[in-house]
Amino acid sequence: MNEKELKQKDKILKWIMSIPFFSLAMQLVIPAFLAKFDYKNEECKVYKELYPKPKLTKEQRLRLSEKARLLKPKDRYVITIYDPDTVVGWVKYYERLKWTFQHKTKSSGRPRIPLELEKKIIKLAESMKIGYLRIVGELKKFGFTTNKETVQNVLKRNNILPAPYRKSWSNWMGFIKRVQHGLLACDLFTKEVLTLKGLVRYYTFVLIEVNTRRFYLGGTTINPTGEWLTQQARNYTQELNESGKTFTHLIRDRDPLYTVNFDKVFESENIKVKKIGPRKPFMNAYAERLIKTIRDECLFDMFFFGVEHYKNNLKDFQFYYNHYRPHQGIDNNVPVPLPDTYTKQTDKSVLKFKEFLGGQFKHFFWTKKKTA
Repeated sequence: MNEKELKQKDKILKWIMSIPFFSLAMQLVIPAFLAKFDYKNEECKVYKELYPKPKLTKEQRLRLSEKARLLKPKDRYVITIYDPDTVVGWVKYYERLKWTFQHKTKSSGRPRIPLELEKKIIKLAESMKIGYLRIVGELKKFGFTTNKETVQNVLKRNNILPAPYRKSWSNWMGFIKRVQHGLLACDLFTKEVLTLKGLVRYYTFVLIEVNTRRFYLGGTTINPTGEWLTQQARNYTQELNESGKTFTHLIRDRDPLYTVNFDKVFESENIKVKKIGPRKPFMNAYAERLIKTIRDECLFDMFFFGVEHYKNNLKDFQFYYNHYRPHQGIDNNVPVPLPDTYTKQTDKSVLKFKEFLGGQFKHFFWTKKKTA
């Protein structure tokens, strides 16, 4: 009697013993059988602890399955080391492997066009709103000779619609790519601060320069108004004039706090204001991602006592963000590096670090040893 049969009988007996009448009858009639059964079950457990099942290699399983394949179902009781069903499973597995092979068939029809030509067709179709024949003409400039049907098949295979229905560079992502070097994005975020009056919600204005990922930290107020936001715009444009930088576009949402005067401040600096679609915050992704970074890295683990404590932490994080924090969007570079941002090790240098936000962030750099 193997272990599987013992477990099955043990389960049946437990079910029978759960019935009051049968439980009493079995305890009176067959106590010796129950003692014998319990001993056998415990003996199997001890044997399993002393002699665990050996781990077979692939070659050993293959040898056993070759011999077990010749056994009849009634003769499988001779399998003792492992359960007969397990060994039968090995036999079926190796029989399936025996009949598996790859179908090598030649592809019918004309050969595929070169991959380089296919990439050129896709790039032309996505960058310009032109038809099949125009694409054929543009490809001649690169030295590629093709026809209208080939272009049509390539675009259909890559799920690109014909010219009248195709999205051109006028879509939002195309606009972002075109003006990225002169693009600004702004938004507001909130944070509850503990004051003498209890928890008070403060609004903070931020603006990011998309090309360099440098962000500008505006003012903080309890009650933001259109006039207050207009003043934040004036403060930034004044700083912009002092730095000598030029930008062409500003992305903002449709919050009613952004008044006409707010837009006029930027338009006076030749910066066009572009509104995002209604209920589409992903169109202002750069500003939204900046706010998420500020929340996760600066505000999440902090509890602020007073507005000055809150402002000082934001300024400290702004300095770290702009001068020492690498950004994946600009190949892990720093927006505005300082002389000690990138340093090299020399024979007369020692490793030091600066702390920001009370040690939450550290910047390591090499500096010269101090001579006595």
